[in-house]
Parts: sequence; C-alpha cells; structure tokens
Amino acid sequence: MEIYTSCPIAAATRDTGRIGGHRSANIPLDFFGGYKDILDSLNAMAPMQTLPLRLNPGQDLRSALESVLAEHGVSAAFVLQGIGSLSVAQLRFAGAQQAIEFRGDLEILTLAGSLSPDGIHLHMTIADAEGRVLGGHVAPGCIVRTTVELLLALLPEHRFAREPDPASGFNELVIRQQSDPDGV
Repeated sequence: MEIYTSCPIAAATRDTGRIGGHRSANIPLDFFGGYKDILDSLNAMAPMQTLPLRLNPGQDLRSALESVLAEHGVSAAFVLQGIGSLSVAQLRFAGAQQAIEFRGDLEILTLAGSLSPDGIHLHMTIADAEGRVLGGHVAPGCIVRTTVELLLALLPEHRFAREPDPASGFNELVIRQQSDPDGV
C-alpha cells in the first residue's frame, strides 16, 4: 500500500481511498476521479520523509537541530511540532534585538519552524511552573531538562537558504528544487 504523504490530501491510500488512515474517513477511490494522476505526480515529485526525534537532558535544542541536516544529508526541513521541557530557554520577542533568558521548570507547548544549512527559524511557546505562557523566536542556549520530542519533515528534493529580502530587511527563507541550477 502506497501512502501519499506529500499531497494536499495527505495520506490518501491507493487501494482504499482512505484519508489520514482513519476508518471514519473512508472515501471511495472514484471520489478522486481524474485527480489520481495528480496525486501520483505530487507523490513522485516531492517526497517528504518524517523523522521522529528525541533530545536528551542537557542538549542544546538549536545545536541538536542544526546537526540533523548534516547527519541526514538534506538541505531543507521543517519542525512540524515539538513538545518537552527545558531548564533554560532563550526567546527573542517580536521586534526585539536580544533574546531574554528564562530559567526553571519550563514546558514546551509548541515548537515549529524551518531548518536550512545557513539558518534556523524556530518559534516556540513555553509555560513556566506557574502556568505563565510566553512565546517568541528560539535563540541558542535552550537546554533540555527532561526530554524534547520532535517530529521533523525532511525534504530531500529541496534546498532552503536564508537570503536578504529588501522588502523585510531580514534574511528570509528561499525555497529551491534540489536540481535548480541556481541552487545554493
């Protein structure tokens, strides 16, 4: 059974037409009609490899994610979701120049972003032991307390880069096909 994980109708199976693998979402194959060829093309064109990952106590969150691309030989990935705990968090709030350090028993409520060899762009929300919630850009120095559990999407057919954008004034994400001759 082949699963279409990189198409808009994620995880539609060839033999049942089920979406998301849930029995309650059974859809007959003829529902897809002429779209089956499009789904096949999308699947062949841009495969996505998911990578579940667990970080251990004492690891630096950003450093660990920076090493994932090299270890897996890819130049593009997304952090789809992350949860866990930190003893130290470094967050840069919108418009701020410097990160602020938070210490204590911190829970990661959400973590998502893009990974490229020349830059990581992550956003995270954390809660402290009193339940106060903060969020912002993840800066270096976020230290795992007990565990961080991540789901990454590796995109071997793509190359991500961070390049100056005159409109924003910041280095922004540029997405290229791996075979693009102008690729980074």
